Amino acid sequence: MRKRLLQGATATFTALAMAFLLATNAQAQDIPQEQAPPDTDVAQEELETFAEIYVDVDEVRAELEAEMAAADSPEEAQQVQQQANETMTQIVEGHGMSIERYTEITQALNADPELHDEFQSILGQIDGLL
Repeated sequence: MRKRLLQGATATFTALAMAFLLATNAQAQDIPQEQAPPDTDVAQEELETFAEIYVDVDEVRAELEAEMAAADSPEEAQQVQQQANETMTQIVEGHGMSIERYTEITQALNADPELHDEFQSILGQIDGLL
């Protein structure tokens, strides 16, 4: 029973983190599917900031995923999820970016393969520095 609870809680947390990372929050869900892809005009500096946020959020996700696995109840797991969401929001805003802009850039990355490749290149550079 505990194993099933932990698996469900971990899956839920992972989904939450991925939803945040992929910016599938309420703002993104309100966009009709037939709407044109978002404007992919993302400045280099903004893309670099986005990559830094992505790395920071991924680190927090890994830490909080361990906390989620240790949760003894669905209520405790929900508290960890709420903490994760708040922490990830603070990370984004701490880098001087709004959640709305983070969402827009994520959508642009998903819609523009060239921009996505550039983002991956920046991630590789950051990874090389770590």
